Amino acid sequence: KIIKNSSLREIMATIKLLHVLFVFIWIGNLLATTRILGYLAKQGEIVQQQVAGILRRMRLLVGLPSMFLAWIFGAILITDLDFTSGYSFLWLHVKMSVVLILMVCENAIGKDINNLTQRPIKGRGVRFKVQHGVVGLSLIMVLVCLYLVRPYVGTGDQKASISAPIKQQEKLLGKNPAEV
Repeated sequence: KIIKNSSLREIMATIKLLHVLFVFIWIGNLLATTRILGYLAKQGEIVQQQVAGILRRMRLLVGLPSMFLAWIFGAILITDLDFTSGYSFLWLHVKMSVVLILMVCENAIGKDINNLTQRPIKGRGVRFKVQHGVVGLSLIMVLVCLYLVRPYVGTGDQKASISAPIKQQEKLLGKNPAEV
């Protein structure tokens, strides 16, 4: 169902803003946590246990709530997708695949934080650096798809050009965005 009422469009725009905000907070928390865990591997057992408490609180008070809020606002946004075009369906699958990758990373990081109090990290922390890279690449993949690919891929009625995002916005709003 495509929302045509302007007040409902404003509400959906606000929900989209909140979704993006919470996704970035969640991914930022994942990036910070994996980077800290990577550096923590070089520290002693006492420091690792102290930082484990901080990381646990960071995950419970910032990471998980922002992840759940991103899910909730994303689920609301799914209700507004137009599935008559294959493009929306494809875009949803790309995003859900990235979310699945991030969920696997979130689960692994949570287990690592919980295990940190029982046994310290030994070695160079390569596992955490790999997790950091996977989370970072997931973020880059979403950004590239969102800002470089998505505006130029339409439903077949427009050609890929620099003005494609403007034409898409005009089509949605029904007028020239410069006149708004």
